[in-house]
Amino acid sequence: MARKKLIIVISGICMVILVGVGGTFGALKFLSHKKTSTTSVTVVPPRPLYFTDVLDVTVSIPPDPNTPPTSFVQVGLQFSTYDPAVIVSYVQLQPIIKAEIISILMTQTSSGLSDIHARATLIKACLDISNSVLLKNANFKSSQPFGAAYITNLVVQE
Repeated sequence: MARKKLIIVISGICMVILVGVGGTFGALKFLSHKKTSTTSVTVVPPRPLYFTDVLDVTVSIPPDPNTPPTSFVQVGLQFSTYDPAVIVSYVQLQPIIKAEIISILMTQTSSGLSDIHARATLIKACLDISNSVLLKNANFKSSQPFGAAYITNLVVQE
């Protein structure tokens, strides 16, 4: 019986040692921090943003719908792009773009331009006009030669 207890105790000690060794190897295998690849991340420098402007346009507009034009609005716009070729084409096509912007402004009212949503609509319309004129006449491959438009001057005089 003493011999049987000795075998059980030795077997238990061996089991504990084997589990400890196996656990250690398992932990080293699965939890070890291997060196990550040393591939370098190439940082692309940001492209420069180019701006061009529509010189201030002054148009007479009515103060309210269905009234004669007695107010004046003066608007200055800037367009932004990442492509310098767009600026060159814009300079050549600016009279067409300016005429279209004047047409849009003549449909506005001075009370309507005081609304922020009307100004946002005006900005979008001017951006769409400039992009459509450039796409039609300069044959740009991108769908949006100008990325954004900004009102830099807006004066309404009653």
